[in-house]
Amino acid sequence: VFFFSRAMAMESRAYNNAAQSPPPFPATANTDIAPDTGVMLERMPPPPGPPVDPPPPGSALVDEVDKRILVVLRDGRKILGILRSFDQFSNMVLVDACERVIVGDTFGDVPLGSYIVRGENLVLLGAVDEAESEAGPPGLRRLSADEIRVAEMAEKQSNSLKRTMLARFDFLDDLS
Repeated sequence: VFFFSRAMAMESRAYNNAAQSPPPFPATANTDIAPDTGVMLERMPPPPGPPVDPPPPGSALVDEVDKRILVVLRDGRKILGILRSFDQFSNMVLVDACERVIVGDTFGDVPLGSYIVRGENLVLLGAVDEAESEAGPPGLRRLSADEIRVAEMAEKQSNSLKRTMLARFDFLDDLS
């Protein structure tokens, strides 16, 4: 591995453009001079410890197989489930999956059963402690699946109404 500094490059260009006089810096045990360009290259020491090969593509999830994980999708949904399988594209199969819906200071888990997640929709994933998963997020009150869906619909209607009202008052921006 070689490190190339800008100052060394400028000095070596001057060396090449001058009448092939010797470089102003001597080559040492940690440096080499490139024979074709005369550029001085500095050797970097090898990293400490044994060399580490990068893991093969798609193998980062091996440690999470048969564990409960939380997956956040591109559309904002949060899916909890047990990771059964995955491939090199991070497509994954979750069993005993449920969607965790959070509305205000309440939350609920909507059961999904077995669930396939396409890797391109994956934003974030992480292991979840089983006890913490059942207790839910701290400070939030648990609702049943039906109750949380009703609360979610009410929140969507409220947000839709807010957007409509803001659009109606958009003319105020033109007055200023």
